[in-house]
Amino acid sequence: MAYINFCSSKDIKEKRVEMISKTFMPMFLISRLYF
Repeated sequence: MAYINFCSSKDIKEKRVEMISKTFMPMFLISRLYF
């Protein structure tokens, strides 16, 4: 059970990092363009 919970929490963290990167990369590129 603990192993399953660990795997699912790892997947959630990876999805969160992916979502954050998808959110911030366009903002970063736009800021690079404008500044």
